[in-house]
Amino acid sequence: MFSRLITRSIVGSRRVATFKPMGGNVMTFSTKKSAGTPPPPPPQQPPKSNNSLEKEWEELEKYDTNQEIPADVLKSLENSRLAQKKQYQEIISSLMESKETSKISSPKFEVKPTIIIPTASGKVARALFACASQARSLNIVSKDVDMILKAFDTIPSFRSIVEEPDIANADKQNLIDFFVDSVTLSPIGEFFLYYMSNENNFGILVNTLKDFQRLVASLSTEMNIRLTVAHEYNDKEKQQLEQLVRSYFTEDTKIQFAYSVDASIKSGYKIESPLLNHNATLSAAIEKSEREEKAIFSDFFNDLREAAVTDTPVWDKNEFKEKYFSFDVKAYEDSLNKSN
Repeated sequence: MFSRLITRSIVGSRRVATFKPMGGNVMTFSTKKSAGTPPPPPPQQPPKSNNSLEKEWEELEKYDTNQEIPADVLKSLENSRLAQKKQYQEIISSLMESKETSKISSPKFEVKPTIIIPTASGKVARALFACASQARSLNIVSKDVDMILKAFDTIPSFRSIVEEPDIANADKQNLIDFFVDSVTLSPIGEFFLYYMSNENNFGILVNTLKDFQRLVASLSTEMNIRLTVAHEYNDKEKQQLEQLVRSYFTEDTKIQFAYSVDASIKSGYKIESPLLNHNATLSAAIEKSEREEKAIFSDFFNDLREAAVTDTPVWDKNEFKEKYFSFDVKAYEDSLNKSN
């Protein structure tokens, strides 16, 4: 069973979080952690066992990969998710309180990333970043993100199930619920997973987590960059390439370069870093031109096939001639100037 696998693979200890309103709109979070070894009992008293944890473990042990989850358990999970979603919405609403009297969160504490990611996952990551920043919990949420990504990488079939379009969203939601119940996350980290699950954003979940890491990394003024080249560079070649790479960053950014040699790229270079990835290798250019060439020939033969079927001489049309037999000298020269 998934939850049993997570419990054994990730969780070394269990933490139960409770959320209690403490005056006004301010929320506080009290956390009680059950240690692996209970403290010694007072004299003349037998040791007390954690019955609730033992019962929960027994319930998890009942399920295996060959047995379907009972309907009453699924119904209980659904009801629990709805209740928790409402609770977390109230928590996040309080955390995002814009009043200056808020003791937990205020826009004046917000730290903004130095890059913009315009994709759908990047926009969600930016919202998560802003929430964590205003709550002064960037480091805490960053640890949540690291752990969730580690789970996707280490737990068998976890990522493939969540991203598989043919699997029902309800099953994916139950999977996320089991995961959240089996690990220790901050309130913001838990709410993020509940939000992505209930909004059925499974396809961009992993990319959102990675984009969040990129946003956090943009705050650093130190950057480690890996440069892949086709041959060993001398000092002059390194200086020219490093000067080019530095132009992509602000002047106060401290950059550490690491070189690797890969003859398969033929010529050029490849830049890899948390903020910048750029493939300027000859092998990549050849692959791109081959893809474009195949696409053109495919369109060409499809047009000829359509002409044969419909008995239409498409080759007499100006559109056909311009598409396949014309050469735009100006566009070609402009592309050469850009490459130089």
